[in-house]
Order: sequence, then structure tokens, then C-alpha cells
Amino acid sequence: MECASTVDYHISHDGSLIGPIVPSRGLRQGDPISPYLFIIIAEGLSAMIKIAEDNGLLHGIQVARGAPKISHLLFVDDSFLFCKVAIPEIHSVNGVGNFSSYLGLPSLIGRNKKDILGFLKTRVLSKIRSWNHKFLSRAGKEVLIKSVIQALPTYAMSVFLIPKDIVRDIVCAINAFWWGTEYGNYKGICWKSWSRLCTPKDWGGIGFHQFDLFSKALLCKQVWRLIQNPSSLAARDAYVSSLFINNPLQWDSEIIFDIFNNRDASLITNIPLPISDRDDKLVWMGEDRGHFTVKSCYRLLMGEQPSASKLEWAILCKLKVPPKVKSFMWQECASCLPTADLLRAKKSVSMSGLHLKVWNNSNHSPASIVARATSHLKEWSSNHATDEFAPPQHPATIIKWKKPAPRISKAQR
Repeated sequence: MECASTVDYHISHDGSLIGPIVPSRGLRQGDPISPYLFIIIAEGLSAMIKIAEDNGLLHGIQVARGAPKISHLLFVDDSFLFCKVAIPEIHSVNGVGNFSSYLGLPSLIGRNKKDILGFLKTRVLSKIRSWNHKFLSRAGKEVLIKSVIQALPTYAMSVFLIPKDIVRDIVCAINAFWWGTEYGNYKGICWKSWSRLCTPKDWGGIGFHQFDLFSKALLCKQVWRLIQNPSSLAARDAYVSSLFINNPLQWDSEIIFDIFNNRDASLITNIPLPISDRDDKLVWMGEDRGHFTVKSCYRLLMGEQPSASKLEWAILCKLKVPPKVKSFMWQECASCLPTADLLRAKKSVSMSGLHLKVWNNSNHSPASIVARATSHLKEWSSNHATDEFAPPQHPATIIKWKKPAPRISKAQR
């Protein structure tokens, strides 16, 4: 990639050159150098495989007696390597090239998924640490968490079930960033639990993702695709009809108890079989149209929320005010403002000395502070409306033109 990262471009416009333009983010689709780069890399990989064959480290396959051996097939978006089923040859394949990842995800997953998927935690921490030195409002942090942090592990969560340890570390890092503390430093106050922050906004939360439930919802979408597309390659391996006995139609208990454990086998055999010959149709009850969506599945996994509190929080969400004002109002309604009574309830500080001077030796709650601010705003507005220093405002007098009397001329000055 050295030849791709060091090249620069110039654009000719009206006889003058504009540039240089440095492609710091690599090659993109449509770049004229990308086909040549693919050919160069493919030729290099083929040469390395050929050397391994000449040294007897790899052995290709023959489709027929006397046919040439095929050791590899290279395509634009995929590569196939053929070798004997032997540990030395597998090690030789790993020595030829690094095939540990595919499309940004590990190609082989063992029992210890924590070490293999640990790169997700590293990416999230690097993003958050790059933002810690910036002065961000609460609304700005919300946008960054939802648009960047939550999007980083989404593709991996749609393929693998993320380990709980990695999910816990990611949640701790996001929680510390949201409340203005540093990851790993347990100082500061987390005013609300993570489950409360993940509650939808209509029910008093922020609407962050619970990563464990969101990962299950994404994996459920893969299951739904297998069911709805029985002709796909992944869905051709197993059919429910292979567990039936015809004439009369009943479950094949011998095969079922041989494949599944006793608990699952008992649940399967207790499912009533249809009487008619019509094909079954799977309908998703979480949507009116019957189609599966990750959003509806995630809401079902989150559980039902009390409908009584939705109206109150929905009014706050629909206010046409700046986002940072709306965030401050959420803090007040959710009792997250560091007022004297809440700090005393958290037992984080002793209300003496400087703290009493800040609060004027009084114990204010968030509601009382907002009420006092409202009264002060009304008082300021009324005083501003009757400002004695403001210039007097006289109503404009409209003078209509009148025809002058006879023998009198009228000039406009």
C-alpha cells in the first residue's frame, strides 16, 4: 500500500492545476489505480503459493487422473486455496498469507471469543479518548454516542454474539464519557443507571442501545432470513419435514430424540401438526405488516414500558428548543442536576464551607431552581418591557394631503 498512500493527484481546471490531493483514506471505488493494484497483489500471492508448491509444502487437488493440480483460485472479492487435510499444510497456508480476517471480522472463532473480538473494545476506547479533551455539551455527546460509538460494533454483532465481558467494558466506557468522568477512574457521580439511559425517550430515557439485547435482535434477523429464504445456501441443510412420518402425519420421535436433547425433543414433539395440506406462513407479531424488523425485536426484548409516563416525556421530546436546552430539561426532570439536596442524598460532598456559600445556605431541589428561574425570567421580561431608560415611543401620525385654498400655492419642503 506504499504506492497507494504516497501518490497525489492534480486537477486541471481552466488551464491551471489544482492540488495536490492526497488520498489519505486509501483507494475508493472507481479509482483508476485500483485494478492495477489488485493485479500486482494477486501476482505476488500466486508467486508465494507457487514457491510453497515447489518446496513441497503445499499440494493442490486434481479433478481427474492426469489433470493439472489446482492450488488456488483468485477472484476480485474472494480467494480459494486448496491443500491436503494435514496440519503441516495448514501451517504452510498461514505462512503464505494472513487469512485471519475476512471483511473486517475474524475468519476463525474458537472458544475464547474475548481475545478475538477484543478489537471492538479497543476501537470504542480510542474514539472516546480522542473526545475527552473537547468541550462537548450533553447534546453533543448524545449525537456522538448514537452516531459513532453505537455504530462501531453493529456489523460484528450481526454475525457473532458478543461476550458479556466486552459488552460490560464498552458500556462502562460510554457511561463514563456521558457523565463526564474517565474510563477506569471511579470518581464522579453516575446519576442514572445504564438501563435507565437505554430507556426510550418517550419513557424518560436517552435511547441508548443495550448492546446485549441489540446483538440478539440482529442475530434474530439472520434467523428470519433463513426461514423466509429456504432456497439460500445456508437454509438448504435442514428441513422440518425431515422430522415427520407420513401416513399418518406425526413426529418421528426416534430421530428427534437422537438429534436434540430431552428437553428440546419434548417441546418439539408437543407441537401440534397441521391437519390441512396448506403451506405454513410465518408472521412476525411485532409489526402490523407481519415482517421482521430489528427495531421491533429490540423493543420486545427491552420489555413493555408503562404507558402512563409516555405522555409526560413525549411533551418534552416534542419541544422546539435547542438540543442542549432539551438536554438540560431532561436532567431537571430526571433529577440529575447536581443541586444541594441531590448531592446531600448521594453523600458525595459534605455541605459545609464553600458549598454552603455557593447555595446561599439553602437547600434547593431541581424543581425549585427551575421555578425560581421562571419567576426571574418573567420579572426581567416585565422590567424590560417598561424600561425607563428606553426612548419614548410615540404613535405615528398620518397626515393626509389636502387641496390648498384658492390663490394659495403650496410647496413641499
